[in-house]
Amino acid sequence: MSTYTESQGQDQMAPADELLATLLAEGWTHRRVASFCGISTKTIQRRLNVEEFAQKVSLLRRQRLSETISRMTRISEKAVDVLEDAMDDEDVKVRMGAAKASLDHQERYHRRAIFEADIEHRMAAIEEEFSLTGLDGEAPVGDPDVGPIEDLQDATQKMGGSEADDPELP
Repeated sequence: MSTYTESQGQDQMAPADELLATLLAEGWTHRRVASFCGISTKTIQRRLNVEEFAQKVSLLRRQRLSETISRMTRISEKAVDVLEDAMDDEDVKVRMGAAKASLDHQERYHRRAIFEADIEHRMAAIEEEFSLTGLDGEAPVGDPDVGPIEDLQDATQKMGGSEADDPELP
């Protein structure tokens, strides 16, 4: 079975490979896909070693994840509506349960937002400190009197470390 059929050209994947890619993207195990399609797991590994096929599986997984996130967003909106309705319930136990659930989720989402913002801030600082390319796309030119080891030592010290932290440095 070839990944691309000659009659379909390079842009069209063979139907059997489309099925393999779809099942893998849906999270099926290699053993389950192999059994379903009547092939070996080695065949699946060989397909995944073909760049175009691996990219197709990756694309399908990203699309599936995007669809799932969209569905979860819609469901979340309904869940919030249910919580709002429960908070207006006559039964105090129902209202308390809704309030607790609301506060628990709000706290978790707030912590996650702070964590993600912190990670983004740290990544920006790292990228700024160790940028690999300049604005013109060329590698930045460092101090001509300082070699890469000295640059690394300087960066280590700026990050709170010391030369003693890495005995491999001269």
